[in-house]
Amino acid sequence: MLERVTATVKNNDLSYYLRSATETAVTHVPVIRYTYRNALVRRRGFSTKRTKKSYYKANGLSDFLTPVTEIKTLRYCYNSVIYNYFGHWLTDATTSAFIDSDRGDLWMPPIEGSAHARDYLEALDLKIIESQLVHAEELIDYQDYGQGSHKQQRYEQIFQKLLARYGSDEPS
Repeated sequence: MLERVTATVKNNDLSYYLRSATETAVTHVPVIRYTYRNALVRRRGFSTKRTKKSYYKANGLSDFLTPVTEIKTLRYCYNSVIYNYFGHWLTDATTSAFIDSDRGDLWMPPIEGSAHARDYLEALDLKIIESQLVHAEELIDYQDYGQGSHKQQRYEQIFQKLLARYGSDEPS
């Protein structure tokens, strides 16, 4: 069918689209690690002196009327999509949680109202910080969009943990 294509959108190069349609090698987006200092972290996002990531409006001061837990290093596996959708919490946050798993504590609060999130945390032996408000001396945030070999290794790690916990790799 590709031989029949004769044009593309105005001012675009047809050869580019034909190469894209027939390409057999794919380059995935790399995982990027961002490191912040002195971050205030809550379910609705985090703030530093220079950066603010919020996922929805705060409830006035009520977000801050709770004890603050001090953490030296916090791995932040959370974003606005993970905050809103259980499927992304499960497939994006849990895979990111296995990056630098020996480095600091994990921030990955379960989806509010989820009946299953805590079961997954337990099954994967993921220990999270339960505090509502955390001050992290060092906050590590990941941009983990790609589906490359690094993420494939983490999916395999998750599969092996579930296999060890629940048994057979035979389908049931």
